[in-house]
Amino acid sequence: MPTPRQYATNAARQAAYRARGRMIDPAGGVPTPLPVAVYRRWTVLTGQAHGILERVVGEMAAYGAERTDAWHDSERGERFSERVEVLEEVLDLLHDLTIGDHR
Repeated sequence: MPTPRQYATNAARQAAYRARGRMIDPAGGVPTPLPVAVYRRWTVLTGQAHGILERVVGEMAAYGAERTDAWHDSERGERFSERVEVLEEVLDLLHDLTIGDHR
């Protein structure tokens, strides 16, 4: 026999969760520690973001490689190169975050 539902809806379950949190710290001062599962989820999502951004940077690099030298010297080509550089910096920062979570 399945376990009966404790809460009728997800909203009721969430309201009970929030109420329990207020009982622990009614002033809202010191936050309670987050469950380990939340950190794992964030680590996975950060890794996925890293993978997606890695793909974007790779595609942009391939696109840029197909352009002519005149295009690279143009204002449009320079803006494109600046975007790629910024995305590579973000990619490095995300890499640092994902590596930092596994230490």
